[in-house]
Amino acid sequence: MRINILLYLPTLSPIIAAAQSMPTDFHAASRPWAVIKHGLLQYVELFLGKLGSTGKTVYYVDGFAGSGRLEDGSDGSPLRVAAIAQNPRQASRRGILKCINCEKDPSVFNRLQVATDQFAQAGIVRNLQGEFEAKLPEILTIVADSPALFFIDPFGTQGLSFRRYRRLLVIAEVGKFSYGSTTQG
Repeated sequence: MRINILLYLPTLSPIIAAAQSMPTDFHAASRPWAVIKHGLLQYVELFLGKLGSTGKTVYYVDGFAGSGRLEDGSDGSPLRVAAIAQNPRQASRRGILKCINCEKDPSVFNRLQVATDQFAQAGIVRNLQGEFEAKLPEILTIVADSPALFFIDPFGTQGLSFRRYRRLLVIAEVGKFSYGSTTQG
């Protein structure tokens, strides 16, 4: 199997700093770290522009999707990327980007389902309930040999281990190209 992956896995230093001030109501409103994280999503458009030129499906995988919409009404990463997929800057890329969102918490997953329903019905979004690591084999089967951008951004640092994502890093190394941060700060 040949797979192309652009992997975003943040270094631990900013996560630890941000986690120290993270409130328990993480999904209530956008916080400074979320603003930075969501700013990185602009690269989805660039990723789609470059790799979507073949007309082949391009995937965005959000390993820790959350509810899709924060309690203050602002869009989270699943809705931001689904909107890019639905209406990309380059009209020739419409219908190429597909989103796979993974969320382990059942109640948060239910809110994600509701928030992304219109995109799911349009065939843009597929939501998977469960832990990202457990769903990874299913995700890799769906993605197959298509280009994929994996957005791996767990809430806080508890349980974050680079060993857990070794399989993705190995696949990225074998693929045509790989980008990303895999250093521990």
